[in-house]
Amino acid sequence: MKPDEPLPIDAPGCRALRDSNEAQIKEGMEVLSKALELRHDYDDAMAHMNLLYRERAEIQCMIGPVASRISGLLITGWTLL
Repeated sequence: MKPDEPLPIDAPGCRALRDSNEAQIKEGMEVLSKALELRHDYDDAMAHMNLLYRERAEIQCMIGPVASRISGLLITGWTLL
């Protein structure tokens, strides 16, 4: 696999990678959410939250870049047409 290819759902180690990183991503999102509650215009917190959303989408072990985008949209409350 190339570095820019998504990790397929049945790839060895995909679930282990998700399980090992999921707690840290969740904790980071909680801390950044609190920071954004306290200061709505905190640009650095917004940028880091964006990175965590991307990281969380990457470890969902779905197939293809479209699946990553869809999972991110569903997680943030967007609906698909």
